[in-house]
Amino acid sequence: MIGRARKKALAIGVFSVVVSVMCGLIATRLLITNDDEFQTSFFFLVKTTSVTSFPVVTSLLNDLNIVNSELGRIGQSAALISDFISMFWINGSVMMKVQTEKGSTASLEFLGMIVESL
Repeated sequence: MIGRARKKALAIGVFSVVVSVMCGLIATRLLITNDDEFQTSFFFLVKTTSVTSFPVVTSLLNDLNIVNSELGRIGQSAALISDFISMFWINGSVMMKVQTEKGSTASLEFLGMIVESL
């Protein structure tokens, strides 16, 4: 489904992740100014809550009986692209955090995770 995604679905999927992360980061910057450790925790929280799950979107479209319509297909394609981008975003940030704590072995683990998910 990702390979056949139209430009609209691709743009919606990418912008849904980017806009939600940017809004969360701006809110974090405005609300938390002087505690770096607290700001780092909120940064991770923003990344994890900006995810829109593909099964949730599909279930919602199914409840509205528009799964097979053009809007439903665009919604499913956009949700799948958004979910795919979010998966790499969250896993990458977790591996970067682990790498700073453990050392260079986390880079190989992250590379293995990318190869496995493809």
